[in-house]
Amino acid sequence: MRRLGIRILLSLAASAIGLLLCSILLDDFDVSTVTFPFAVAVFGVVNLIVEPLVSFVLLRWLRGAIGLIALIVNAFTLWLTDVLTTGIDVHGLDTYVLATILIWVVNVVVTLIPGPWRRQRAGRR
Repeated sequence: MRRLGIRILLSLAASAIGLLLCSILLDDFDVSTVTFPFAVAVFGVVNLIVEPLVSFVLLRWLRGAIGLIALIVNAFTLWLTDVLTTGIDVHGLDTYVLATILIWVVNVVVTLIPGPWRRQRAGRR
């Protein structure tokens, strides 16, 4: 249970870092400082729910495309967060694409951080 809590906190931290990097690096990506924590919570929760669900459903047919699935889920999550909150405002398709890639890269980097929260399969050394 503790491992799950740490993984959720890491996911929220990765989402916050990714969204902040997008606001710094992309001109058409605006973040409201007042409602940013709510936007991060929405982004993180939607991402935590949608990504495993979509991965579970599509994994049977698209096992080799799991990274692409995560990228598409991040794009959907970013769009949904933009629609549901006032904390993030994205202008233009190119900004959505660049922001999605940037957030995906941050999530991949955070996922690769070694620690006790990572899933370990039995028999792997």
